[in-house]
Amino acid sequence: PPGPAPRGGGASTRAAAPPASPEVVAVQKVDLADDHGRCTLAESGALVGYWYAGADAPGGQGQTITMDHMVNVREDYPDHRNGFDKRATIRCVLQPGDVIKLSNNGVLVPGDRYWMPIHSDDIISSAQG
Repeated sequence: PPGPAPRGGGASTRAAAPPASPEVVAVQKVDLADDHGRCTLAESGALVGYWYAGADAPGGQGQTITMDHMVNVREDYPDHRNGFDKRATIRCVLQPGDVIKLSNNGVLVPGDRYWMPIHSDDIISSAQG
């Protein structure tokens, strides 16, 4: 005698996969601060923005640091004023090898993470020459 019939009668009951949708790319807001060089504004010492440093501040006010990776400098740090938006407008990019004299201490935000301010003239030696 023949064995049992295959389950589902041999026909596929799985729904066809939906067609692949095109990749959605978020557009970053950019307002370049490059008045007289990268990460600068016309007014000497003016605040350009903030960059994410992580759980530890890389230094304090008056200290000199060398960037070891690329970071976006954003117009603002995440705070209750901006709904804790960590993707504020990009002002400029710090490059690996940039030497920076910190004009101010970092800002400790909720979640115990530091955002470091960058001012015009803080880059004392640019990796780009």
